[in-house]
Amino acid sequence: MHRLFVGLSLLGLFSILAVGCSSGNPDTASEETGGGAGTETAGDTTGGETEGAESDSSADAGAAIELNAENTTIAFKGVHTDKEKPDPHDGKFNSLSGKVTMSGESVAGIEVEIQVESMTTDSEKLTAHLKSPDFFNVKENPTATFKTTEIKVADGATTVTGDLTMLGKTQSITFPAELSAEAGKVKLNASFDVDRTAFGMDYGVDNIEKNVAMTISIDA
Repeated sequence: MHRLFVGLSLLGLFSILAVGCSSGNPDTASEETGGGAGTETAGDTTGGETEGAESDSSADAGAAIELNAENTTIAFKGVHTDKEKPDPHDGKFNSLSGKVTMSGESVAGIEVEIQVESMTTDSEKLTAHLKSPDFFNVKENPTATFKTTEIKVADGATTVTGDLTMLGKTQSITFPAELSAEAGKVKLNASFDVDRTAFGMDYGVDNIEKNVAMTISIDA
């Protein structure tokens, strides 16, 4: 039986993970991503505004863009610990919902809820195993969620921090992303690793890598 683990993101994916895990605490997440001079939140910079500047789009603050499986992809890849035979497997989630909250032309926040039962992989046997109590235990944990606590821009690079919840456990994760917002549209691309054992998913750690490669894409 192929044994493989998958992790989330949200969204990301989120998710999403350079995983600096600490229980979903916005203050802790902020410390992990780092602050300091020359660092601004995406809410101040994504739309091209400087901190303290007045925005002509202030009336649009709080506007939301809907996320679904048509405009958002959350995919994953897992491998075995045997470097000579890593036996990689790919998968994705086919049902999700969420929103991107805007502040003018800037992204203020991202929220995603994944229907874990919608998971598919390149092996039917593997898919069934991932849904079992060994991994996601979808009967007791039908959803996974991600909600940003901070979107930071520094030196032209975007870092996303948020609370990822799987198997009833919430951890703060941080990952780099390419993020743009213009004319009411948002694009995000991110690739990062999630440590599945941080959520208590420790099945087969001697044979299956604990870090799962996540890929998140939003075009909404």
